[in-house]
Amino acid sequence: MPTVSQAATLYEEKSRRAQQFQNFPGSVVWRTENVSVGPGRAPDLALRIEVEIPDRKMSVSLLLRRNMDASFPASHTLEIQFNSPGDPFGGISNVRGMRAKNAEAANGSVLILSEPEKIKEGDILFALPDTQLEQNIQLLRERPWFDIAFFYNNGRRGVLAFEKGTPGERAINDALAAWGQGG
Repeated sequence: MPTVSQAATLYEEKSRRAQQFQNFPGSVVWRTENVSVGPGRAPDLALRIEVEIPDRKMSVSLLLRRNMDASFPASHTLEIQFNSPGDPFGGISNVRGMRAKNAEAANGSVLILSEPEKIKEGDILFALPDTQLEQNIQLLRERPWFDIAFFYNNGRRGVLAFEKGTPGERAINDALAAWGQGG
């Protein structure tokens, strides 16, 4: 099946003193893929979201996967990888989390995530607490837009907003069905 991209926008703070943002259009592709869960174990289906912002030479990859480690109190993990070679702001220092929204410009509801764990430069991991599973799944299913708020190393803020659309809806439903959480 051919991939169909949806709308994405990067909002970057023009300066730390001004509350003005500059917009950069982009695209997002949603899909499912099989990922390794460890040696000797069968791969598991995961949700992959790939965002491209051409004018900023930025790509952001999100991987939402079911947690298979019974000793870790999380229903899923969310890994966010930023790739922005030559970025004028010195890279990503902090990711604030992810929100599910009714429209691109809406405030939205926060997905319940753990504190971010920096794996390496530009690569952040969140855990989705199993105590908030129903709320997080409801937001993923029902909201048509998502955003990720972050800070660059120079202190400027950025927000990456992206649309779910029919391809995102299908990918989320396929992943949830494979995880035994409806579909």
